[in-house]
Amino acid sequence: MSAAIKPAVGRWYMTATGQLIKVWASAYFDGKIGRIAIEYLNGRKRLLSIDEWATLELEVHLYTEPSQDGGAAL
Repeated sequence: MSAAIKPAVGRWYMTATGQLIKVWASAYFDGKIGRIAIEYLNGRKRLLSIDEWATLELEVHLYTEPSQDGGAAL
């Protein structure tokens, strides 16, 4: 796992504890990412600073959300 992973909006990540989180949005200040909004599978959202993000032990996850018609999204 690597704390150096850059947050990408729409991408899912797995934490060291096995939780899946999705980057929902990011805010830039002076051309650099300053805040990241993440969303958990249960829908709960949380706002992190870039420093908090850097402390997370994350792996990029290949999770895809089900499509509106009930099939798997690709």
